[in-house]
Amino acid sequence: MNRRSFLRTASGATIAALGPRVGMAVAASDDVGLAGLDLPGVTVTVDDVGFAVPAGTTAGRVLMTVENAGANQLHFFAARVPDDVADEQLVAEMAADGEPAWFDMTKLTMLGNPDWPAPGGLAKGVVDLAAGRWLLLDPIDGRVPAIWTVSEAANRVSEPEPRAAVEVGLEEMAFAGLDGPLAAGAQVWKITNRGALEHEIAILPVAAGTTETMFTEQIAGMLQGEGDGGFWTPVGGQGIASRGVTSWQEFDLTAGTYAAVCMTPSARDDPADFLPHALMGMVRIFTVQ
Repeated sequence: MNRRSFLRTASGATIAALGPRVGMAVAASDDVGLAGLDLPGVTVTVDDVGFAVPAGTTAGRVLMTVENAGANQLHFFAARVPDDVADEQLVAEMAADGEPAWFDMTKLTMLGNPDWPAPGGLAKGVVDLAAGRWLLLDPIDGRVPAIWTVSEAANRVSEPEPRAAVEVGLEEMAFAGLDGPLAAGAQVWKITNRGALEHEIAILPVAAGTTETMFTEQIAGMLQGEGDGGFWTPVGGQGIASRGVTSWQEFDLTAGTYAAVCMTPSARDDPADFLPHALMGMVRIFTVQ
């Protein structure tokens, strides 16, 4: 389960060739809408080498903080390892060259984790964390994968739902809920995968007047090695989420024009034939004012 193997199938794989990238700074928030919730908190710290996952995590709705302690951008996803994969098998496969048969994103449970914190920054969101072993994987910069073990909660309590200012639906191949201008500042987005496929969202600033067609052409050129890829500077997002998964992510956007993009790869017979959902129409331009 090495970097090369996962890069052939994982989200954003072909932009790995762009090399180290420094992210845009995201304005600090005051935890609007999330900090006051009566929810347990977990923090995953990530540097440019790998992941530090918390111990003693129990299942349920949690406030998840991702800290980017490195110098590069951070993009990752969390996939639940099937229960029929033994610990010994998992250890062996993570050390081996090649791809395990069970790693199929169309069948795995994908968390929808907070994503794309800037270097030195934080990404925060509320997720519903199931018991089991979660594989944390960076498909771009090859950080060492980690296994996060989550135990069943002894006593499940009432789990409050965060109040969201924006509700976004992930569909094939579209983003619902981004039609009108959004307010600037820290806000909570409720993001639900309403589709039949797995989806993610990356939020990038773009020049005023940019259209979906123009931005899709930029992505296509980047994936073909054209240009320097400097436009790819997400300021927030959510990692891949399975169908039916809902998360609540906190974003702090300044006034301007943005693109919402899904780079999750489509299911292909040849994993090397990477075709992200963005090239199938899953790009949405929206404004913040």
